[in-house]
Amino acid sequence: MFVIAKFRYARENSRRERVISMTNGMLDDSMNERFHIALITFVGILTAVFVTPFTVYRFVVGDYFVAVVDALIVIVAVATAAYTRLRRTTRIPGIVVSLFLTAGAAAVSYELGIDGAVWIFPVLMFTFYLCPPRLALVATVTALVAIALRDLSAPTSVFTSTVQMFGFFSASLAAIVFSMLFSHRNLTQLNRALQWATKDALTGLENRRSLDYEMNVAVAAAQRHAIAYSLLIIDIDNFKPVNDELGHFEADRILQDFAALLRTSTRLEDRVFRYGGDEFVVLLPGTSLEGLKSATANLIAAIDTHYRDRRHKITASMGGSAYADRKSVDDWRRIADHCLYEAKELGGHRAIIATKTGRLSVEAVETPP
Repeated sequence: MFVIAKFRYARENSRRERVISMTNGMLDDSMNERFHIALITFVGILTAVFVTPFTVYRFVVGDYFVAVVDALIVIVAVATAAYTRLRRTTRIPGIVVSLFLTAGAAAVSYELGIDGAVWIFPVLMFTFYLCPPRLALVATVTALVAIALRDLSAPTSVFTSTVQMFGFFSASLAAIVFSMLFSHRNLTQLNRALQWATKDALTGLENRRSLDYEMNVAVAAAQRHAIAYSLLIIDIDNFKPVNDELGHFEADRILQDFAALLRTSTRLEDRVFRYGGDEFVVLLPGTSLEGLKSATANLIAAIDTHYRDRRHKITASMGGSAYADRKSVDDWRRIADHCLYEAKELGGHRAIIATKTGRLSVEAVETPP
């Protein structure tokens, strides 16, 4: 029985860790996903608008091979765009549509010659935005090699002259280089914009926008996977007088120092946010009410020890709540906020934690220097 119980605990703990690791960083992934969803949708629309008329024309003139290839390209592009918007996933759909488009461009060049080969230019630009760089490079180079082999095996079947062939491949190489550079630059700018949007410039912590998203993820994980979560709102006591006395520059340094202390005094999987002003929030995954009590006591002790010999002793009030009873995000945050208000009303330098039966006070324990 002990072995079975231990196995069940290990399995549940492993599942909890997987869910926690998935939730950490979800905000970054979601913003990148939205960009790629829009791009795949754009590719689907462009393909339907510009390739469909050629598909109809090829059927009318009896060029059935190219007509079927064009029709398949349209179907795959539109279906991939619809699937992406429905399932909100982009990695596999992006690879599928990119590979299909490059293969299609190479295939139609076998029948249409240079008229089909020129479609490789818009295709390779899309490919570098929708695929991992190495895969995009392999796909586009493979398509170009296939076009070259077609012309070498049947001279003038694609290019009318050697000069035209070298001109085509030179332009293709330039397009590949620029597509790689611009896709990399775009990804870099997107990540930078994401950091500006989700990070607090002063402390380097995630900001309130990030907190809102992470709390929604936490509630979803708690309801779907029964993962315990706790929320702790922290407010520095009497910070305004400190700010007035020392000035904004020194007050900012205190906020930076306090933020660093919170990071080093919490677990690696805990998420620390700057809520605004002198308020901070800690989101604790895999933490029940008992774990919240322990984490709160440890934080209070860490703050007391850190600021014990400082010129301006810093203390903090905290309000905590463990997620329960399928509450909404707003209700969960409101409970923790009320607890913080009660801690302030009692003079600060303590934490008030919501329990099922009422409130629990966690106060600082005086220790000898």
